Amino acid sequence: MCLYTIFSIKFLLLSFVLSSLVGMSLRCIYLQNILAKERINFKIHNLLNKNERKDYIKFMLNAHFSNILNLANDKNLGVVIVGYFVGPIYAGLYRAARAIVKIIRRIMDPALEIIFPEFVRLNAEKDFNNYKRLILESLRMILISSLVIGIIIYIFSYEILFVFFGEQFVAAETALIILILAMIIHNASYWVNPSMLALGKAKYLTFITAATTVIYCFSLFSLVDILKHDGAAISLVVRNLCTLLIGTYFYRRAIKEKTSQDL
Repeated sequence: MCLYTIFSIKFLLLSFVLSSLVGMSLRCIYLQNILAKERINFKIHNLLNKNERKDYIKFMLNAHFSNILNLANDKNLGVVIVGYFVGPIYAGLYRAARAIVKIIRRIMDPALEIIFPEFVRLNAEKDFNNYKRLILESLRMILISSLVIGIIIYIFSYEILFVFFGEQFVAAETALIILILAMIIHNASYWVNPSMLALGKAKYLTFITAATTVIYCFSLFSLVDILKHDGAAISLVVRNLCTLLIGTYFYRRAIKEKTSQDL
């Protein structure tokens, strides 16, 4: 409403703050109704004890740290490295290719919102057979959609670059094709982060993210100077593949630990 009334930086910030407050209020009302419906009493004396608070803080720090690294890696690290070492022209080519393949990545966003509560529920019920089945079934649907869109982008890669960015960006075609593969692998590993959090293994998630970040940085520094923006695209393939492989290893380890605790 503020934006429709008058457009300025002041009212833009005001509308952002107001929308955040309204959103928070609606969430609190909805949460209160859910708690009342489930007959859950939320009182100060029912809060976490000292040991539980420590565990919760460690969990949140690990999850938050992993999220920061992922945001840095996904958004600007590759563009910054390409721009610094080989120039802004190649950084622009890489960024154009990244902008196109984002549509493949967006396929997994609805799945992330749906699957985490299911992971938490199945972990609480110790139903790890259905836990695994949920990963495989959701992964199959996401990969089919990713492959279809990836193939369409691959077939019309030249035309897409020419129409949306201009003739000077056609040189990003090879990077675009490599990034299609990178995004498909990224979607194949979509379950790693929510799975580690649902299993209560945020420390594993931190290790996975830190390890893949180191590998990604090493790959960028090694390949960008030689292959320019194509090297950055290959580095992203390497990072996403390492996330999938290392994440699968720690998932199996976490499940093994969970099942051994029940024996």
